[in-house]
Amino acid sequence: MKAALSLISASLVICVTMPIWYFILHSILSAIHADRLLWFLFWIYVPVGLFAAILSEIAKRGAEKS
Repeated sequence: MKAALSLISASLVICVTMPIWYFILHSILSAIHADRLLWFLFWIYVPVGLFAAILSEIAKRGAEKS
């Protein structure tokens, strides 16, 4: 049961919360007419953030199994 709740929580974070956060950041950058450096940093931040969240969940599951 605990593993199922953990999987649901991780899925919600990765598929719901993070895209909303990235949309808000994108909206803010658009509203302030951000320069190229800020957009570059934003587009680096998005995949790294997703990758880190996925790796974090994989590491948690590996620690639970051992």
